[in-house]
Amino acid sequence: MSCLASIILLWDGMREWLTIAFIGVERGPDDLVVTCLRDRFRDRLLWSNFKAIGQPALVAVARAGWHIQSLDDIANSIREGRFDELELERARENAKEKLAWINRLSHNMASLQGLDTLKKILANSSINVICPPCLKGFSRADSLYAHFREVGKTDQMHASLAMKQTNFVTFHAYYEMAIGAPIPSSELRHGHKCFETWFIIEHYRRDAENGEEHPDTLLSELFDFNALDDYEPTSV
Repeated sequence: MSCLASIILLWDGMREWLTIAFIGVERGPDDLVVTCLRDRFRDRLLWSNFKAIGQPALVAVARAGWHIQSLDDIANSIREGRFDELELERARENAKEKLAWINRLSHNMASLQGLDTLKKILANSSINVICPPCLKGFSRADSLYAHFREVGKTDQMHASLAMKQTNFVTFHAYYEMAIGAPIPSSELRHGHKCFETWFIIEHYRRDAENGEEHPDTLLSELFDFNALDDYEPTSV
């Protein structure tokens, strides 16, 4: 008996380490049939047997967006001869919607984590200003303006960003194009605040939809942190 008890305890421990992914479910003769991955191997189990695996299986169901109670109800309807295919299809659509929501939530959490990481990187870096069109970082405003003038020899947007003091109207128009969002002129007139790193991060909307950051891009991926401070200092 002690040997049998040890085997049972060992199995209970192993079940906690099983890697299970819930792929889908379909009607069987007397029960729902679950398609899943168990430790990277594809498998098909009756719903009752799948649930018997325990917590790893139930977690896999939840992660796939399905409701355990809904699957229980549908499985019971099969056993009782009152199965309705529409109920299963409705549960499948609900699972797709919930999974999409889970994925969006995961992405948002990853974006927030990326933002926290970005803050730490910037706090320990020499980057103070950003070029809006190419998103290169610089430690000094004079290096940034030298970059505008150098690249501006062949690029109108960079050339226009160097006109802040001489042609503000042109500067303003091209700044908004570079950022991809309308910016009040009052926020652009004083010093080089409009090129400061966090100002760019907060207002950058280029290549975005409906005024929001592109959903597939983390903030930390937007910027090239290779400072180009090899320009000779010049007055701004």
